[in-house]
Amino acid sequence: MTVVPSRLIVPVSTGLVAAVTCEESAALVTLSTTIPLTKEATSRYADLKEMRVHYHDAGEGPVLLMLHGGGPGASGWSNFKQNLPVLTSHFRVLLMDQPGFGLTDKPDRR
Repeated sequence: MTVVPSRLIVPVSTGLVAAVTCEESAALVTLSTTIPLTKEATSRYADLKEMRVHYHDAGEGPVLLMLHGGGPGASGWSNFKQNLPVLTSHFRVLLMDQPGFGLTDKPDRR
């Protein structure tokens, strides 16, 4: 008799769904408690010629850049923070605040 491990369905805000085994889920809980996935611990800035860009940086592996949509209160953190525990186990996740949103400078209108 073959036993197939149970899978948990983890929704992500982009409408995609990730399936992880119960064992992977337990590992993710451990990961999230050993690496602080907080707003403060992941906050970074890139100083560009025209503006200062804010982003959150967490995890290791291939880079996954996540871009938020528009609207009041939109930012990388507000849109994707709930996805970090799953995604950071596979990727280096960058949550960028686009120009004019979150803590990124507003572009000059010349």
